[in-house]
Amino acid sequence: MSADAFKSELLWRAYTQYPYFHRGLEIGCGMGERIRVARRRGLSLYGVNPRDLKGAWGIHGVDVYIKVGELPNLPFEDELFDFVTHPYPVMVPDDVYADALKDICRVGSRTFYMSLPLDEKKTMEWYVPLIIGAGFKIEAIQKSMGGNLVVEARKI
Repeated sequence: MSADAFKSELLWRAYTQYPYFHRGLEIGCGMGERIRVARRRGLSLYGVNPRDLKGAWGIHGVDVYIKVGELPNLPFEDELFDFVTHPYPVMVPDDVYADALKDICRVGSRTFYMSLPLDEKKTMEWYVPLIIGAGFKIEAIQKSMGGNLVVEARKI
């Protein structure tokens, strides 16, 4: 199973585990593969990507569900999504991390799954105050085998 197929399966499990999810957002959706799979299964998933990949999005039939945008200025209304995921590490300059996390919190209304890169400076202890300060209550946090910090959070 490819990495994208595996992540699509995890996303499907997350949606089916929480039946109150009506609309989700994937930040950093790339070519839109997970959005295509989710929509085939009847889920209302949207995406945002920093690079314009409209050609690939059109091939996958998801171009109307994806916008071009980046953190910390996502092109969506406040609390538009029940579920927000960022399956790849959030890659923004250190000085805008707090604003990026606040923007993720702003567009969601309930549940958030984020992957955050770890390094010598960006440790779990560095992230926790930023996550809480952005308006999240941390439900689960752990280091992944890939060297990232994986966070499940709810909006306060």
